[in-house]
Amino acid sequence: MADLASDPVLRGELSLASLRLARHVEPCGAHQVVQILGPLLTLYGVADKSENEAKAFWGFYIDALGDLPAEALRAGVAEYVADAKSEFFPKPGPLKSICDRHAVPLRMAANRAAKALERLP
Repeated sequence: MADLASDPVLRGELSLASLRLARHVEPCGAHQVVQILGPLLTLYGVADKSENEAKAFWGFYIDALGDLPAEALRAGVAEYVADAKSEFFPKPGPLKSICDRHAVPLRMAANRAAKALERLP
């Protein structure tokens, strides 16, 4: 820690890394949820829906997954697709559970970098 405090280059690198990590763990939001899950509609043969049904359908996924980092959502979807037991479009809750496992290390890294910066004089 003393090395970081006394070296402006290292401190600057930590500050930049912390900023990048913080952006990396921002919630992906509605648009990314639909964009990332959209291709699964074709893969798993989900039937066409009326406009109201589609709003309700995506609403469940946006509510459950919209707070995840996009990278964690992509990784969770990839894990789900690669699972030999995955025969149907994933339900929001089980998919969130998979994605949360991928989000934890990202969030931990961002938190540790922020905490390290806070401790510097």
